[in-house]
Amino acid sequence: MECLDRPGYAGTSIETVVEQSGMSRGWVLHQFQARLALMTATTHAAMQTIIDDV
Repeated sequence: MECLDRPGYAGTSIETVVEQSGMSRGWVLHQFQARLALMTATTHAAMQTIIDDV
C-alpha cells in the first residue's frame, strides 16, 4: 500500500512495487500478470483489513 500513497494508481508501476517490496520481478509478474490485477488484490486486502477491524 505504501507504493500507492503518493503516486496513486497512475504513478505506481510494477517496477516500483518490485523495488519497494524486495520481491523479484518474475515472482510479481507470475502472481499478477498486469498492474490492474496487482492493484485489485492490494485494494481487496486493504478493504478486508478495514472490515476485520470493525
